[in-house]
Amino acid sequence: MSIRVLKWAAILSFIVAMVILVGGRFSMNDELPPYPGKVVDADGKVLFTKSDIMAGQGVYQRYGLMDHGAVWGHGSQRGPEFSASTLHFMAEAAQDYFATKDHGKPYKQLQGLEKEIVDVKVKMEIKANRYDPQKDVLLLTAAQVKGLEQVVQHWEKTFKDGERRYGFLANTVPSKEERLQISRFFFWTAWVASTLRPGKD
Repeated sequence: MSIRVLKWAAILSFIVAMVILVGGRFSMNDELPPYPGKVVDADGKVLFTKSDIMAGQGVYQRYGLMDHGAVWGHGSQRGPEFSASTLHFMAEAAQDYFATKDHGKPYKQLQGLEKEIVDVKVKMEIKANRYDPQKDVLLLTAAQVKGLEQVVQHWEKTFKDGERRYGFLANTVPSKEERLQISRFFFWTAWVASTLRPGKD
């Protein structure tokens, strides 16, 4: 095969690859998850905004945390999956919320059917999509607000005090404001990963 044929084969391959990449980028626009303008509780109190989520994403990138873990499975193989870990903390907080509300004791003290009922409630709570695209508002239930509080506490402690088994030194994220921002970003990633898309199951 001549060099000229190989050259044109390479050029054609490059053009086809670029067309696929650009086409994929435009088709993905319809599938992107929303960044809610406001995240509110049942009383309408604003808990955080889109700018907080974006600022938290910036913190994640600024301190190279993709080298220590992953978001939605994209990243390092050496550390935690931040979205999944955050979802776990949210679920634990919701379990305790419903256990205390319905049975007057923490989730760990429940037995058999009591636990199963709470687990079903938590699953439904997490999967329900309460984002209103017309108002650009995401509503969190009381259980989800408890989850947000637990998420903020966990990542505040982790990034302030360090977690050596994952390679996080003390003050990995140096300021309290940045730690709050990244907690909100991780909460958003967990919400996106767990809630149902509109009209889908």
